[in-house]
Amino acid sequence: MKYTILGAGSGLPHPDFHLSSLVVQTGEHNFLLDCGEGISKQLIRHGFSNSFLDAVLISHFHPDHVTGLYMLIQMMYLENRTKPLNLFLPERQAAFMESMHLFYTFEQRLPFELKVYEMTEAEKIYPQINIARTDHLNGYADFLQKHDYPNPMNSYCIAVTEDGKTLLYTSDVSTYSNIGHLLEKADVIITDALHPDAGMIIRLAEDQTKQLILTHGISDTLREWVNEKQRDNVSFAAENQIRQL
Repeated sequence: MKYTILGAGSGLPHPDFHLSSLVVQTGEHNFLLDCGEGISKQLIRHGFSNSFLDAVLISHFHPDHVTGLYMLIQMMYLENRTKPLNLFLPERQAAFMESMHLFYTFEQRLPFELKVYEMTEAEKIYPQINIARTDHLNGYADFLQKHDYPNPMNSYCIAVTEDGKTLLYTSDVSTYSNIGHLLEKADVIITDALHPDAGMIIRLAEDQTKQLILTHGISDTLREWVNEKQRDNVSFAAENQIRQL
C-alpha cells in the first residue's frame, strides 16, 4: 500500500498547505479520502491519470473536506474520462447532487458513470475498507434542532487494510471514543491534531507500535510536546511525500 497526503491544512487556508485530501493506492484500487480545495491541481502534479481514481470517499461535509469535488468532477468531464467513479458521501446524497446541478454539472452529461453511495456502502463494495462514525459534528445538535435543518451530523474515519497492514485516516474528530477498535488495529494513523484534546493524542503517540502522522493543524500544547519529546514514531504531515506501508 502507498499513500500520499495531498492536503494537510486546517480549515483556515494557509499559503503552504492544501486542504484535506489523501490518496491511498492498493494493489487493486486507488482511493481518494476527502477532497479539499486544490485536489485537481495536486493530482496533476503527481501525474495521476484521468482514470487513476476508483473511488472518492468524503468523511464529512465541512467545506475544507469536500469543495474540491466540484472541480475534480469538472476536470474528469473535460478530460473525457470514461471509467466509472464511485463516490461515497456521508449524508444527504440527493442534496449534494442538487448542488451539482446548481453549477450546471449534470450527471447525465458526464462521459463516465458517477455512482453515488452512502458512506456505509463502502465496506460492502471494498472489503479492504472499514469506517466508523465519529463525534466531530455532534456539537451542531442544538443548532440543527432549533432551525429545523435535516443534517444527520454524519462524520467518518476511514481505514484501509492490505497485506495485514492498516492505514487509518481519522479525518476531523473531537474525541477517539467511537473509533477505538480501528485505532487498535492501525499501523499508521493520520490524525487530526487540532480538534482533539492534546492529552488523547499524546497517549496515542506513546504506543510505539504505531506511526502517528499529525495533520489538519495542531494545538500549541501538542506542538510543544512533539518538539520536546522528538519521538521516532510521531511526525508532522508533509504534503506530496509518497509513503509505503
